[in-house]
This record gives sequence, C-alpha cells and structure tokens, in this order.
Amino acid sequence: MVVGLLIDVLRKAASDCYIRHGFWKVKGDFPLPHITSLTDETYHMVNKEVLSTLGKEGVIVNVGRGALINEKELVRCLVGEYIKGAGLDVFENDNASNVPEELFQLDNVVFFLHTLLYLLQSLLRRLLQL
Repeated sequence: MVVGLLIDVLRKAASDCYIRHGFWKVKGDFPLPHITSLTDETYHMVNKEVLSTLGKEGVIVNVGRGALINEKELVRCLVGEYIKGAGLDVFENDNASNVPEELFQLDNVVFFLHTLLYLLQSLLRRLLQL
C-alpha cells in the first residue's frame, strides 16, 4: 500500500481523481496494492515495466519484501536516472554480500534502519567467519 500511495501522490493519479469526484461514495474504496508476503505471483512484481512507468520523477519505496522488486532493474533505472530515487528497508537477498555494490554508491538511494541493522548483522557474521 505504501508503494501504491507514493506512486499515486507523485503522479497525481487515479485514486486522487476517484476521491475528488466522489466515486468512492458509489463504488467503495479505491483498490491499492497491499502486499504482505512474497509469493510466486509477487516475486519481482516491480520490474522494468513498473519502474519505467514511474518516470524520471518517480521514487520507489520498499518496506515489504526485498524480492518484490527486481533489484538488477532497480539498479539500472537508478544509475541511468530513469527514476529519481529509492528508499529501501529490505533487499532482494538477505545476505549483505549479495547486495549490489552500486546501491551503496548512489546518492539517490536511502537505506532505512531495518536494512542497516540487517546489513550490520550479516557483515558481522561474515567477519566472524574469516
């Protein structure tokens, strides 16, 4: 739902019109994606097509499951400035050593506390194995 709302706010899209025109009174709530789990159907559901739709001013925020977003496409879109930025609380792979290095080099990516703690735990485990 967070991603859906953010996209809607930035794009001034359908749900805003839905509310302003009073459609909710007749048709009920506007359907926004609410993703709580990772399944075969939701794996990489934010792909090249979805990221391209965001456009140059688009921002993607993932506080759900890391693998909902195709991380390789996300990196490509961020590096190529096809989207404005990303806020990440999760990664596609739990292991910090598998997070694309490019993400850490980009100024248009913000990491939230959950991700940082996760990374620190993974890095600590990795260091202890050396």
